[in-house]
Formats: sequence, C-alpha cells, structure tokens
Amino acid sequence: MIRTLYVRLVFAFISIVLISLFVSFFISTNRYRDQTVDQIDRYIIRQAKQIITLYQAGREEEIQTYLKTLPLQYYVWIYDKNGEIHSITPKSKKVKRPFGQRAVDRVLKGGVYRGRPKNDPPFFRVVGLPFHMRGERYALFIQLRVMEMQIEMHNFLLSVLFTVFIVGSIQILIVARYLVKPIKALTSATKKLSQGKFDVRVDVKRKDEIGTLANSFNQMAAELGSLEQMRKDFISNVSHEIQSPLTSLRGYSEMLKEETLSAEERKRYLDIIQEEIQRLSRLSENLLKLASLESDHPPFRPERYSLDEQLRRVVVAMEPQWSAKSLELDLSLEKADVVADPDQLKQVWINLLSNSVKFTPEGGTIRIRLEDGDSFVKVQIADTGVGIPPESLPHIFDRFFMGDRARSRRKEGNGLGLSIAKKIIELHQGEIHAASEVGKGATFTVVLPKMRQLG
Repeated sequence: MIRTLYVRLVFAFISIVLISLFVSFFISTNRYRDQTVDQIDRYIIRQAKQIITLYQAGREEEIQTYLKTLPLQYYVWIYDKNGEIHSITPKSKKVKRPFGQRAVDRVLKGGVYRGRPKNDPPFFRVVGLPFHMRGERYALFIQLRVMEMQIEMHNFLLSVLFTVFIVGSIQILIVARYLVKPIKALTSATKKLSQGKFDVRVDVKRKDEIGTLANSFNQMAAELGSLEQMRKDFISNVSHEIQSPLTSLRGYSEMLKEETLSAEERKRYLDIIQEEIQRLSRLSENLLKLASLESDHPPFRPERYSLDEQLRRVVVAMEPQWSAKSLELDLSLEKADVVADPDQLKQVWINLLSNSVKFTPEGGTIRIRLEDGDSFVKVQIADTGVGIPPESLPHIFDRFFMGDRARSRRKEGNGLGLSIAKKIIELHQGEIHAASEVGKGATFTVVLPKMRQLG
C-alpha cells in the first residue's frame, strides 16, 4: 500500500506540514518567550522596588493592599541578614518558596536573582533584589504567578496548530486524491491501449502538467489508432494487389489447359500472364523499396553531381514512353549541382515523370523546370493531363491510394510510386508538394537542400 503514489503524496504532505508546524511553533515560542521573559522581569523589578519603598517606610501593612491593587498575582518573601523570613505576604504562607538558600545568600550579599521555579512554565518568574533598612541588609524575593493567561495562550496556540494540522491533513487527502485520480485514469487507459484498444481516451479538463500529459496520451492513442488502421489498410491493399494478379494467373493458366485454343489465343493469354507476373514483380520491388526507406538505417550514399544533367538523362531514357503518346517535353533546366543520392533521386524523377506520361492524353505537354537557388534547388514537373480532384489531393502520397478513378482507369501501377518519392525526398530533408486542377493537369514541386554533408 505504501508503494502507491496516493499514499506517498499524503505521507509526504503530512510530514511536511507536521515538520513545518513544529519548527514554526518552536521558533515562534522561543522568540516570544525570550522577549516576554525580559519584559516580565523588568515589570517585576518595578513592582519589587515599590514594595521595598513601602517596607523601608515602615508601611508594611500597606504592602498587601498595594499587591491587591495590581492586576496580577504576586507572592513576596523578605529575608533579613540571617536568612530568616522577616516578612511575608499572607498568601505566600501557603506557597513553597521557589528558590533555594543559595539564592537568598546571593541576594543578601548584594546580587540580583532572576529565574523561574522548577517544573513551572517559563513565564512563572522569580526576581530577588537586595536592599538596606536601618543599616541592615535585606533580600526581597517576588514571584509573579498570574501568567495563566500566557499559559492559556500557549495552550490555545497548541490547539490552533493541532486544528490546522487535522484540517490540513484532511485537505491533503482530498487534494492528493484529486491529483492521483487522472493518473489512475491514465494507468487504466494505458493498460487498455496495450491490449490494442486504440479508441481509448482520457477525459481530463485540467490545464496543468497532468492535463498536458493526458492530452499527449490522447494524441498518442489517436496516432497509434491511425497507424493501426494504416497497418490494416496496408495488409488489405497488399492482399488485394497480390490477389488480383494471382486470380488472373490462376484463371488464364486454367484456360491454357484447353486443347481447343488457337495459337493466337494461347499467345494472348500468355502475354496477359506475363503482364500479371511483371505487376507482381513491381509490387514486390516497390514494397521492398518502401520498407528499406522506412527502416532505421535506410540506404543513403550521397555524392556531388549535376542535377540538370540527371534530369536530361531521365527524359531521354523515358523517350519511348512519352513519344509513343506524341507528348511534347518542355525543358527549362538551370545548371545546378547537388549533394544527394543519385540513384534515389533518379527513382523520384522516374516516378513523377511516369505519372505525368500515364495521365496526360496524346498530344499533351509535360514541362520540367529546374531553378537553382542559393541554398536549395526546385524542380517542377507539370502536365496537361486529367488532373487530380480536390478531395484526392491530400491523399496522393498515401500508400496504395488510387482514389481518382479517372486517373486510375488505365493504371499499371500499384499506388506506391508517390509514397516512395515522398520518402526519398524526406530522406534528403526536402519537401514535395502537388497542385492540380481537374481537366487542366497537375504540378509536382520538389524542393531540395543544395548541399549536404558528405560521409
């Protein structure tokens, strides 16, 4: 039980309060006592001098009257030179003297005694003063015992501190429960999250650190839920992408068993089987490429090279594709050198240019622009194709996204090309954006830092 945070908080708070009250009471009591005792002694000395004056004047009977006029209670002893009680107030006859013979001898020799009775509170003060009368030495001892008010205040202070301790402890119990309650909720939610319940949320409205922690937990749970959904979608899409060509392969392979097929039909079926095999091969290759880019140590071998020359070579290498559709390639390439992985960036340009060729109708135009900045380069690949619908534009870099039926009607890909391109650009600490207008084409913009640290 002591290991729980709630008990530890309560124990720590109560200990702190208890120690603070004890230290405060000790310091304040000692300071108050020191100041008060000194004032009490000075006050008693004034009364003692007045009594001595009355006694020296032979008005001993007036001493008791004088003491009755005082608001406090005093006991008085007067000793002669032989140490015998020479005079005493009537009330003091029933009171055992709170000082010893040594104190009497000291005062008779001219000293002053200041002290308190043993086992009494510090405010029960005794003062001894020497005086002379008719050539003889005398000692007057006076004790102030009407300090019940001080004792009551002392006891009242103790009761107040005790009440504060009890009330504070109860409040600490409540506050600690208030503090620990959201942590318990977070613990419960974490257990559910570990069980795969990613829809769990913590309802905490606080604005302090615990509220921030709860919001972070909710955000983490939402992101994990999104990742889990992405994982499920990924498996579903991969299964679908694999199942579709496998179904075709199984169907056409069964048809090839028919002995009545003509040579032309057999060739056509074999061509379809070969296309489906190539489709599976591309899917496998892209999945491996994407997994490699998303690993903790993706392949990255930067070197300094001419980016404009690389773009020209990609255009030339893909000439059979764009020339087959009679597309016009408009190049405007400024000379620019970059430090990057040439093989990976080549994959980006091939993927982007392939999409433009694929979705641009015959006779269309593809424009490629390269701008050389001080610390960055910008590449734009724009086409006059069918364009991308606004609702699909935010998702085009998602894996397996094939939302645009107009663009995907004649697709040969698997929805991984743009995802791979985005991962490569991010690996180079760059950015890639897409803009489009349906029926007028799409523009992909890539911004890359011009130089990177080699090695």
